[in-house]
Amino acid sequence: MQLTITLTAPEPVELPVHYGHLVQGMIYRGMENPLLSCYLHEHGFQLEKRRFKLFTFSRLLGQEVYFNRNKKTLALTPPIKLVICSPISYIMQELGTGFLRQGDVRIGDTRLI
Repeated sequence: MQLTITLTAPEPVELPVHYGHLVQGMIYRGMENPLLSCYLHEHGFQLEKRRFKLFTFSRLLGQEVYFNRNKKTLALTPPIKLVICSPISYIMQELGTGFLRQGDVRIGDTRLI
């Protein structure tokens, strides 16, 4: 299953170049069920010695993206899209429900609607 989220902000959003962990945190906080969020974060699904979270996400896709070499940041012009995928429909349902109920999300210190 796939979930595409479109986010907006009043001005361009500045994030560190390596922002993946911030998006991952937003995803865990976005889950409706805190037990599922905790389970995926702490344990995941184990196969032999490896653990899998069983979701993946795209890079953030802004209308325009500017790289600030000195600050090592990206400035993304809204709207910003994010695609999250998982083979487990329950995970996607929890994310969709959670994001809809929250109304806004945070990526690091940045609040997006």
